[in-house]
Amino acid sequence: MGKERLYNKQTNKQIKIEKWLRYNPEGYLSRVKFQYLNGNSNVYKETHYDNQGNITKIIDYEKGYNICWAEAIAIVKKIAKKEIEKYEITGFNLSHNNLNEFPNAKPEWQVTLDGNEEYELKDVKVYRIDGVTGKFLRITKITTSYD
Repeated sequence: MGKERLYNKQTNKQIKIEKWLRYNPEGYLSRVKFQYLNGNSNVYKETHYDNQGNITKIIDYEKGYNICWAEAIAIVKKIAKKEIEKYEITGFNLSHNNLNEFPNAKPEWQVTLDGNEEYELKDVKVYRIDGVTGKFLRITKITTSYD
């Protein structure tokens, strides 16, 4: 076997989650992580293993959050219902504050609407959801310009 790492990617298209399995050059499973496809946000837990299959490290990407990624999207679906229907929105981009990297940040989900060309030519609205309470915090607009 070569010196490169091998990957196995499993995609759940229904919930838009990818499960990444990484193997070391000897063929042993070395890491498992999950990503939300739209926005490539890491979710759930990432688990690292040694060659004997023992867990050596766990990174909880939703540490400090009571509201999961799916609940944040459900909250935005209620808040933006009229816009979703008007523009026939079919998807959602997701990101969140990673408290492992930024321990002083507040748990917050950022969700944007996706999937309609007409809507995407407008200024992008970022719906911000409190990651602990699920409370809608605010909308931030990102101005886009197409020349």
